[in-house]
Amino acid sequence: MPRPQLPDPRRIGHDLADERFATHLTERVERLSPKLAELLDKVLRVIGPWTGLIITLFIGGLIVAAGLELFEDTWEWVRESTGTATIDQEIHAAAVEARTPALTAVLTVITELAGKVGMPIVGVVLAVALSWAARSWRPLLLTAIAGLGSLLLTLVSKNAAGRDRPPHADALPPFETSPSFPSGHTLNATAILLVVAYCAVLQFDRTVTKVLAVAGLLAFVVLVGVSRIYLGHHWFSDVGAALALGVAWAAVVMLGHQVFSVVRSRRRELAAENGAEER
Repeated sequence: MPRPQLPDPRRIGHDLADERFATHLTERVERLSPKLAELLDKVLRVIGPWTGLIITLFIGGLIVAAGLELFEDTWEWVRESTGTATIDQEIHAAAVEARTPALTAVLTVITELAGKVGMPIVGVVLAVALSWAARSWRPLLLTAIAGLGSLLLTLVSKNAAGRDRPPHADALPPFETSPSFPSGHTLNATAILLVVAYCAVLQFDRTVTKVLAVAGLLAFVVLVGVSRIYLGHHWFSDVGAALALGVAWAAVVMLGHQVFSVVRSRRRELAAENGAEER
């Protein structure tokens, strides 16, 4: 029986790229505007795929962080000016009232799986499984980028907002002490698992498999958010902001991946064209 093979470290760039998307996008740009395609070619002669990925992640991260700060400020303004200041308290009270022993046990497990220890383990296991099955570095690399970025955004955002959590008397273990806004569990689970779902969609051929993978991961993300409110660890707005931020950061990672793919593919095409001209 042949031994399973790990992805080849020398193929990291090849594995990361999505050549199918890159080829289709390049063809569409050329049909839409030859001048734009020519301008892009000039830029791509200077910017490599890894540089394109880093620039996209950096600019996207700044935009996402600024968007979160705007959300927090806007939410506070809406609460104070429209008389909806009790919405967080009302949802919190309803969650406390809905508690049952069985539901508490289930949602406690889910919140632990999305915690500081649990979520990295879940993300790594899923990414390694996809990488191993495809003999590709792509799932592992993109999941790592998503996880590290979401962790940084969580730390920066919590310290900037400094919002108090719901009353400790209403909370169930495991107890939390960090600032409340946004929900770190929800943010990290959203960013990491959406990128894992993205990798699964790129990797699997059968539509049913893609749908099941995406639906399962999205369901878990929603349950994580519900668990944070149910256990009394976060306000509703903490979780809502975290979901929005997680989706935004995952989208930045996906965009960065496609930028990498397009730049790499087009630079290879340009190199081949130059080689043909020289001959």
